[in-house]
Amino acid sequence: MSELSTTIAICSDSHYWPQSPVLTTPDGAIQLQNESREIIALFLEEVHSLGATHLFHLGDLTCGGGTYHMPREEFAAALIELRDAFDRSGLSIHAVPGNHDSMPGVGGWGDFLSLFPPNHGSGHLIDTPEARLIMLNTAGHSLKEIVTSPERDPVYGHVSAEELARLKDALATADRPVILFLHQLLLPWSGHQGWMPFYGVRNAAEVLKILAQYGNVRAVFQGHAHRYDVRKERLGERETLFFVIPSLIQYPLAWVQLTLTADGAEVRLRCLPTDERQRRANPGGAQQWRCGRSEWKQLIIPLHPAG
Repeated sequence: MSELSTTIAICSDSHYWPQSPVLTTPDGAIQLQNESREIIALFLEEVHSLGATHLFHLGDLTCGGGTYHMPREEFAAALIELRDAFDRSGLSIHAVPGNHDSMPGVGGWGDFLSLFPPNHGSGHLIDTPEARLIMLNTAGHSLKEIVTSPERDPVYGHVSAEELARLKDALATADRPVILFLHQLLLPWSGHQGWMPFYGVRNAAEVLKILAQYGNVRAVFQGHAHRYDVRKERLGERETLFFVIPSLIQYPLAWVQLTLTADGAEVRLRCLPTDERQRRANPGGAQQWRCGRSEWKQLIIPLHPAG
């Protein structure tokens, strides 16, 4: 691979909430929100040591809305504290909202958007020398969807008409390979764990049709599901890799390093070097499946495939 490159740290579902109790999911997974301040510091230290210049966060920065019942004042404070930590890092920061980045009934996603404003309307577009990077906002729910969903938290994603138009334009005008980033999933994961509609983007078929039409998306990175997964899917004439990124506060406490060169994109899963936390987040080893397959730990994506 060539010496010139762009290195991006991709994380998701940090669920930053230092005042939180230790949380246990219905399947016995432990979430370490109460240690999120230390985890973010460790994460940023590791990102710096590996020479990353960009940080992409794929949503659920904190624990607003829905089942977490995070107090309004703690939600706002956590968003500000996390934004300040990212700002001090000196990295180029880009983030899209997840379903837990809203506070139902008191401004929706307004707090998030005021602290992490998009560059272009409702999303982000970043051109590096190697690829066009598109961050797609999946928080485009109608007021009716928000009001009628349980606890005013539409866990599933929805890409608005305006965001779909922006996506089309970004793909149509790209003069280089494209990589897409979003919160909820466009396709079910490849593993055997049960799939439920709330993991996905409700109008995913429409999004996938647009991706197939232009055929220039080489990879899709998604969050939301707190696991590491890779799936290959043919879109139009070419195959595209669909990644699901783990959570920073739930086993395997991991993020993804994406290194772009003129030849290709290298993807590495990076588990935080914190053995005691990893053990506590994986009681009895029951959450090992969240790490994905060993062959996914390091992959190369051809940016200019033949044919």
